[in-house]
Amino acid sequence: MLWALVNGQRMNAEPGLTGCCPGCHADMLPKCGEIVTWHWAHTGTSCDPWYEVESEWHRQWKARFPGHWQEVNVRGRLADVKTPTTVLEFQASPIPPQEIEARERHYGQLKWVLKGADFSDNFNIRLQGDYWSFRWKWPRKSWWYATKPIYVDLGDRLFAIKRLYADVPCGGWGYFVDYARFVQACQGT
Repeated sequence: MLWALVNGQRMNAEPGLTGCCPGCHADMLPKCGEIVTWHWAHTGTSCDPWYEVESEWHRQWKARFPGHWQEVNVRGRLADVKTPTTVLEFQASPIPPQEIEARERHYGQLKWVLKGADFSDNFNIRLQGDYWSFRWKWPRKSWWYATKPIYVDLGDRLFAIKRLYADVPCGGWGYFVDYARFVQACQGT
């Protein structure tokens, strides 16, 4: 985790600090080595069963938003980002359909951002008249169960999936969104 409570204030990890989890208030230790990004770790097991080890991609996405919107406790779960209007979940690794459904039920207003670099070699987009269609040759089929908006991070911009057809090869249509506009829209500005 990037944030812990230190004397009641949200703080990033620094050597010598002690803090507590903003979700369960358990003790947290700062991990401040030379290889991995400085972060906080529970002294025991993480309180959030949805917790996953975060990649640099994940941290970079969270950093696009104010610190007080990152790792926010939403009814016992730590959302990656909670803006005034929605929760954003950044997903680099595959997750089962049951977990997708559980997070969508729990958070309500939710948008998914998927790390498309991991499957971009089989996610092909082309212009079809006045819209963009895509083919996902080897889809992560669990996303067929998502009911909330899905955005695929292609490295230079986002592709917003408007329609996803559950079949192999998978396909659908959507549109491109630049990062700045996405962040502004999520912030309500």
